[in-house]
Amino acid sequence: MEIISRKRTDVLFLILMLFCFQIPIKAQDDSSYKEIPVGVILDMGSWVGKTVHSCITMALSDFYTVNNRYKTRIVLHSRDTHGEPLHALSAASNLAEDVNTLFKMHHCQVLFHRTCVYKSTVFQCRGSTASIVQSWSKALDLLEKPTVQAIIGSESTIEAKFLAVLGDEARVPILSLSAAPSSNKYPYFLQITQDEATQFKAIAALAESFKWKNVILICEDAANEIEMAKFLTNTLQEKNIFVTYMSLISTFASNGLVHEELHKLSAMQTNKYIMHTSHSVASHVLIKAKYLGLMDAGYKWLITSKTMDFLNFMDGEVIETMQGVVGFKSYIPQSMDLHKFTLKWRKEHHAMNSLMELKKLNSYGIWAYDAVSALAMAIERTQAEPVLKTNIKEWETSLLDQILRISFRGLGGTFQLFNGRISANVIEIINVIGKEKRRVGFWTKDVGLTKKIGKLNSFPDIIWPGGISTRPTHRMLQMSRKTLRIGIPVRRGRVFQVSYDDQTNSTVVSGFCAEVFRAAFNALAHDVAFEFIPYMKKAEVGKVNYNDLIDRVHDGEFDAAIGDITITANRSKYVDFTLPFTDVGLATLSRNADTNIWIFMQPLSSDLWVVSACFFILMGFVIWILEHHVNEEFQGSAGQQIGTTLCYKNVQAFPKGSPLAPEMSIQIAKLREDGTLKLLEDKWFKKQSDSLPSPKILNLEGFGGLFLISGVSMASALFLFMLYFIHEKVNFTYSMLGGGKLAFIMRFLVPKFAIAV
Repeated sequence: MEIISRKRTDVLFLILMLFCFQIPIKAQDDSSYKEIPVGVILDMGSWVGKTVHSCITMALSDFYTVNNRYKTRIVLHSRDTHGEPLHALSAASNLAEDVNTLFKMHHCQVLFHRTCVYKSTVFQCRGSTASIVQSWSKALDLLEKPTVQAIIGSESTIEAKFLAVLGDEARVPILSLSAAPSSNKYPYFLQITQDEATQFKAIAALAESFKWKNVILICEDAANEIEMAKFLTNTLQEKNIFVTYMSLISTFASNGLVHEELHKLSAMQTNKYIMHTSHSVASHVLIKAKYLGLMDAGYKWLITSKTMDFLNFMDGEVIETMQGVVGFKSYIPQSMDLHKFTLKWRKEHHAMNSLMELKKLNSYGIWAYDAVSALAMAIERTQAEPVLKTNIKEWETSLLDQILRISFRGLGGTFQLFNGRISANVIEIINVIGKEKRRVGFWTKDVGLTKKIGKLNSFPDIIWPGGISTRPTHRMLQMSRKTLRIGIPVRRGRVFQVSYDDQTNSTVVSGFCAEVFRAAFNALAHDVAFEFIPYMKKAEVGKVNYNDLIDRVHDGEFDAAIGDITITANRSKYVDFTLPFTDVGLATLSRNADTNIWIFMQPLSSDLWVVSACFFILMGFVIWILEHHVNEEFQGSAGQQIGTTLCYKNVQAFPKGSPLAPEMSIQIAKLREDGTLKLLEDKWFKKQSDSLPSPKILNLEGFGGLFLISGVSMASALFLFMLYFIHEKVNFTYSMLGGGKLAFIMRFLVPKFAIAV
């Protein structure tokens, strides 16, 4: 027993000695690490900022625990924006000033000028002169402080635009969480979130599967957001889906402005909306939309990942208004590493804030975690390069190159930048039901819309606002209980008959076009009322300005117009026309058994043909007489002169983008097929039993007056020409005799012997 006890004591002593020696060795190793300053710019007061910052700190701890032999260590320099874009710019300026270059006066002037330009943009929106001056003064005050080699942050597009300019001037890589400006214009700006262009393709594919043709786009009133909205519009147009109206809502819009804009949308015929805004703007819009009834049954909403990625951080009141909304969310594949990290994140930060557990980890935190790991790898590779860096700029350029070359499997999937952005191959599609979000499927570049990744299968039904569970096969009309105003041209005839009923104090409209419209519209089964509005020019029956009628439909005074309206190319630019229901211009060609070669002469009587031919020749003869002596084309050979002589020579209109136009055309075609249109034509224009009269041959008697007028005109022209011709010849003869010219000519023409005789 003594021997065993002594062995245990020796083992404990050796362990103690090793532990004591390990401490100074560890300290000596730590002193050899090279610290690399990296800036972090976030709104530390928001849940998103807290989550992202916690993921960044955990990423550094986890990364250097595994890679403890690295010779570099990232040291964070965090700045709080307090939710103000100008504070983000001030923080970036404080972190990113280059001591080797910014002390040069010309570079300071350039940076000052570029920064003031972008600050002035925010100044117009926020009106804070003191904040602008204070932000720039902080940037100059910290020129003497050590510089950071990279910056992580930028939660909004305004901050992204500022940091893109500053990062490009200072040649500092910016790892942004928001959509980036053009990567070609700002090469130092790197977007560590998924590219929005891929998401737009998924939106267009889903809208196409619902057979939508017209949508309303809601986006923020900012330069970068409008540019992305135009890109989304073009993507939709590739699928023959048109944006009938683009609603621009400012980030700082008041409740009154939002209410006014949404009220304008409620009066439009399109009931399908695509919203591409930040989650703060979306919360504001959705609450007002719920109040105005735009989230009721019949309406359909598609919301992009700019909002849906932050669904976990939104208030319960906002989520309640989003019932039935379909959203597009950045897809994070599940893995064991992600599961372990999520548990660790909840455990560590629940002790600091008990409410943190109520908020789930979102994609921004996961991407920030992977971005820090990529940055740490890039810094280590840059430091280990054998090339001697002569200045800081060469080192920063090499760091940017290394970041762009990094590729590894992280918590959020494959981390690799393409053109300064992370390419997304999969988009998750969710449906907000109750307090949770229901995954309905995915969109992938290879398969498209699918219920499961990697499999080509049917897409499940979606529960829209109002609890309607359906996959629409046609567009339903919902205009917030609006009565359609149908303009009709008032003219005498059977197309429309307008009368006034004194008993009901209303206008009664009947006629062929009115009945066709009622039959077609009732077949659509829309729960929308309509009324006919008589239209005439200056209250005078029979006089209609159809161009003005079309303009009124385009301007929204009328929701549609029906009647004998001619379809022209110019009018089609402003309104959509249905299929004509009086004459579609279709016919069937069949061979005529009569092979008489003179059949073309049957429409005219023989005497009419003879007189027409005589007048044709007479007309040519008169023209030749009048033109022969003055027109070179009527001179030359006889054949040429003869050749020259003989060769001398109901619908319905709807506003542009209205869903009613194609639907009414379909119903008109059905009415023609089932015979209803034929019955209406017989009712108002003729009886079906009426036999067609035999065709009458055109005779000379019907054109006698025309030939008389033509003959008198030609005779008068010929008579006047002869008078002029005789008068010209007489004047010539008198001039010859009076001037002695005739005797002079005769002297050469008459022989001398004749004179002698």
